[in-house]
Amino acid sequence: MTKPTGSLGRHVVHSSAWLCGRHLVTNLFSVFVTALLARKLAPGDFGLIALASVILGLLTTLGPIGVADYIIYDREAGREERVHAAFWLNIALTLAAVGVCSALVPLVTVFYEMPGLQTILYLLLVQFAVGQLAGVPDALLRRALDFKRLALRETVFEILKGAGMVAMALNGFGIWSLIVPSLLLTPLRVIVAFKLAGWLPTLALRRSLWPVIFRYSFHTTGAGLVNLLANEGDTLIIGKRLGATDLGFYNQAWISANLVNRNVTGVVAKVAMPALSAVSRDMNRLRAGLNRMMRLLASTSCPLLIGLFVVADLFVLTFYGPKWQPTILPLRILIVFALRQTVGSPASVIYNVLGRPDIPFKSGLAFLPFYGVSIWLGSHYGIVGVAVGVTVARTVFGMIMFQVIAGLVGQTFRQILAPLAKPMLAAMILGVCVYGCRLVLEGRGMHGPLLLATLVCLGGLIWLALLLRFFAKLLDEMLQVVDLFSTGLGVKVRRAMEPLRA
Repeated sequence: MTKPTGSLGRHVVHSSAWLCGRHLVTNLFSVFVTALLARKLAPGDFGLIALASVILGLLTTLGPIGVADYIIYDREAGREERVHAAFWLNIALTLAAVGVCSALVPLVTVFYEMPGLQTILYLLLVQFAVGQLAGVPDALLRRALDFKRLALRETVFEILKGAGMVAMALNGFGIWSLIVPSLLLTPLRVIVAFKLAGWLPTLALRRSLWPVIFRYSFHTTGAGLVNLLANEGDTLIIGKRLGATDLGFYNQAWISANLVNRNVTGVVAKVAMPALSAVSRDMNRLRAGLNRMMRLLASTSCPLLIGLFVVADLFVLTFYGPKWQPTILPLRILIVFALRQTVGSPASVIYNVLGRPDIPFKSGLAFLPFYGVSIWLGSHYGIVGVAVGVTVARTVFGMIMFQVIAGLVGQTFRQILAPLAKPMLAAMILGVCVYGCRLVLEGRGMHGPLLLATLVCLGGLIWLALLLRFFAKLLDEMLQVVDLFSTGLGVKVRRAMEPLRA
């Protein structure tokens, strides 16, 4: 059985377990919230909110994004002084970003010609400004790997937000149901962030320390801008070329394809940066930690994504309703991209861990023209064409970046992808088996939600059987996660499975 790599392994797996638990609870809740909202609101409402969120993200990217990453990265003497300086630099950059955005919002709304977009952008800008106050305390909690309390906080706020959205939608507030609850909860979230961190800024600005923080965060911020354009360029182009309704369909396909991403990849992205930074000067431990993260990610995400690919139509029609049928084919196409993105998320933090945030920034600049052209050409064939363009361009680029990351950690391209081989093979076998079961059940007249529920249960049993009979090492490693999340539970599960292994 593979052991975690020292304290890094235990911190990563334990923290990941807590965050996975939090994400699982909130995202299962979110699926049902979205299902209710999808039946009460129009696809265009979702499209308009998606477009406004991306525009605001683009306008504010040149603000304080890299400051939090610097706090996590900084391990040198005197860092407490730089934390206080980082808070005030964060405030200054936020105010600058808000000022610029306020001036640009009218121009953006004229370009897109969508009623209500300007008001929504201003409301989201207020939420952004208030929310940035929590940037430094949240970074301190992440640096300390205190993800348990972060997980509990986010779970409570996600549930409160979802409940507020549903209540407003049921009472006829329409599109505002998607904005107001989050806006109202943001100040409370900031207060809780300071309370959890047990930290308050001093009044001294320490402006002499701003340049060293800004030099690091500049490339991180630039990479954030490039990543935003790469992640959301499709939204910007669809909003202009195809309109809010098609954008609503496409955005729902994107959200569904990234369900696993939000539950798993988002967790590891938060854990990986502080955990790998702690061993960044020991290349052997860094490689071991990275390989372990990628293997566990693949073991968790690949079967879920391939299973979703097989039942995509049943999932959409059951949870969102018949009017969302145009999302089914784009969803299946985007799942192909989601497979690559999910398993590669730990590798993407290596740049910042090794103090090279310039690499994703520069490579992203080179990639953006090809990506934009792919989306633009795809948009001539509707949202299906956009999904194809996004998947092809980003998958190819992702493979290139794997090669770059392999060089940084002293591995070959084949070595860095090796941890993914067995989980991917097992997941592909699972997909074939579930598809075969579906054909049989449909032939016997089973359809709709009952078919979906049956296939989910069968998929779980097939996956367990595959792990027991052919991929025992993967199962043992996954049970280590269970042990760290709930002491002794993994041991009990192993004992219960012994008769099945025989």
